[in-house]
Amino acid sequence: MLQTNFSRFLGLSYPIVGAPMAGPGSGRLASVISGAGALGMVGVGSRATRKWVRGQLDAASSMGQRRWGVGVQVWALPDQPGVMDEIEIARPAIVSLSFGDPAPYIDQVHRAGALAASQVNSVADARKAVDAGVDVVVVQGAEAGGHHAGQVATLPLLQGVLEAVEYDDVYVLAGGGIGTGRGLAAVLAAGAQAGWIGTAFLATPEAESPLLAKMAVLSAKETDTIHTRVFDLVGGVGWPERYPGRALSNPFARTWDPREAELAEWAQSADPESAGKLAAVKEELTKATKAEDYHVAVVYAGQAAGLVHDERRAAEVVRSIGDDAERHMRAAAELCVPDERYLG
Repeated sequence: MLQTNFSRFLGLSYPIVGAPMAGPGSGRLASVISGAGALGMVGVGSRATRKWVRGQLDAASSMGQRRWGVGVQVWALPDQPGVMDEIEIARPAIVSLSFGDPAPYIDQVHRAGALAASQVNSVADARKAVDAGVDVVVVQGAEAGGHHAGQVATLPLLQGVLEAVEYDDVYVLAGGGIGTGRGLAAVLAAGAQAGWIGTAFLATPEAESPLLAKMAVLSAKETDTIHTRVFDLVGGVGWPERYPGRALSNPFARTWDPREAELAEWAQSADPESAGKLAAVKEELTKATKAEDYHVAVVYAGQAAGLVHDERRAAEVVRSIGDDAERHMRAAAELCVPDERYLG
């Protein structure tokens, strides 16, 4: 069995965290991942209400799992009254405070008896998170799906963060591009305490995603993603500019990504003509989303989409990645041979 200080502390069978994906990352998915021996997390989107959060957190704990978590978008919390209060009441094992300054919320997380985590995209951000008082730093490489400011790949960033903030009281986890046991073994060997995995769960029956979105993930290659603000600009979602989203590339994204600055100008303009142009593009995206037309609509996914080949239950994904990682770690240990210089 693979064990780290992080997995032992939380009583996990596998050093795996199911990333808190807003949309697919429902309470049901979190509960199943936790039930398989990893740590499932509920993803709270920027438009989630207190009532919705309460329902999802109830679902996460409904199967009697002791260990599960929740992830919020810090930039959106001021417009989500009561969300953090519901989280405090629910007492999760870990709360991810990402995409903004976690400092104002850390005390409340600790009052809930939870570890405070934050996803970071640079060594400087990791230092800031530790200074703010987080217990868990999640290295989020550029390969990761969803929103992030990633410009550095997972392994280079992980090495830099471990050198900068590896302390006894701070856990460092790694996310981005981990879709198999090989990937998990790689980050554990480098010093991460667990893998933070999202895309590998997107095609599971428990993921709260439309069937056609899951099929799009299954047919994607590792080269079929794009890091862009297009879907947020057109959809009117208020994500800060520094956090584009990695999604499956499609004709809509490829058409508008080179014109991102133009979309931003339309969004900020008071000119009726500009507003009309943006409204027309938004209508196209809205209709496509309702029709589940993913030649236009968005599917947030990371480069690990190329490693998702079939629809498997979330518990099977956990066990497959965890058990395969253990095999690769044992095989890697065989590379360490006795040094004849020190033999008698």
